[in-house]
Amino acid sequence: MSRRNHLTPLLSELASGLPADPTPEAVALARTRARMAFRAHATVYAAVNAGLVAIWALTPAQRFWPGFVMAGWGVALALQAIGSQLFSPGSGTWRRVHAEELARARREAA
Repeated sequence: MSRRNHLTPLLSELASGLPADPTPEAVALARTRARMAFRAHATVYAAVNAGLVAIWALTPAQRFWPGFVMAGWGVALALQAIGSQLFSPGSGTWRRVHAEELARARREAA
């Protein structure tokens, strides 16, 4: 067996966060990690923006400048939420892409 054949399952696992043949427990663990990462990001978003609003409220600035930060960062947060739902391990999209990559890796190994 060539070195490439040994690396293919490892690379697949590293790229997806799941083993080549994921068990329900592995899928659940990967989904849990994605959800917890989103929750952590949302908590930091709320805390930082609350601090920015407090600074704005305590200064004589007339324009609500924290809104620019909230809008830009909010887009990133929304994209993360969408991505964690649509492309989470075990989803239909994930399974399709994983099957395509697995087939390609097998063709390359042959």
